[in-house]
Amino acid sequence: MYSVREIKRKSFRKRKAADPDVVREINEWSVTKRNADNPELVRETKKQSFKRKNATNPENFKEINMKSKGKLKTVSSFDTADVVDETVI
Repeated sequence: MYSVREIKRKSFRKRKAADPDVVREINEWSVTKRNADNPELVRETKKQSFKRKNATNPENFKEINMKSKGKLKTVSSFDTADVVDETVI
C-alpha cells in the first residue's frame, strides 16, 4: 500500500508533467504571498544572502560599494521623488 505522502507526490508529479506552466505560476504566487505575510523573514533572508554572497567574493562587494557611492554623489537629493510633473495634469 502507498502512504498518503507517496500518493501526494505522485499526484503532484502527474500535474506538473501535464501542465508545468500552471505549476510554475502557482509557485510564484505562493512565494509572493509568503513574502507579503512575513516581511521580517524576507528581510532577514536577504541580509543573510547578501552576507554569504559577499563572503565568497569580497572584490565584488567593494565594486558594489563604489558604484553606490557614485550614485549618491550624482543624485542631488532624494526629495525629487515627491515633485509632481505638471505636464501630466
